Amino acid sequence: MLAAFLELPQWAQVAALAGGGLMLGALWQLTSWFVLNRDPRDYRLGSARRGEKGVVVDWSPDQARGRVDLGGETWTAECRRPLAPGDRVRVTSVNGLKLNVSADRRK
Repeated sequence: MLAAFLELPQWAQVAALAGGGLMLGALWQLTSWFVLNRDPRDYRLGSARRGEKGVVVDWSPDQARGRVDLGGETWTAECRRPLAPGDRVRVTSVNGLKLNVSADRRK
C-alpha cells in the first residue's frame, strides 16, 4: 500500500496527507469539545448525590432494600419504611455504592 502511495504524483500525495491531517484535526476538535463541555452533574458520586430524587424500580419489603432509578442509573438502596415500585424517594445519605433513601411525599 505504501508503494502504491509513493507512486502517486507529488500533488496527490500532498493532497492525501493534507486531507488526512484535516480529518485527524476535526476528530481531535470534536473529542475535545465533548470532554470540555460535559455536564459535571452527570458524574456526581458519594455525598454529592444527597438530596437527589429518584423512583423505586423494585423493592423487597421484608429486607427493607431494593433498586432505585436515580437520573438514569440504577442504585441499590435501603429505607426504614416500606416502599413500592413507582414511589418517589430522596437520597438521605450514601454508604459506598448503597443509597439510604426516604419516601419523598412532595411532587
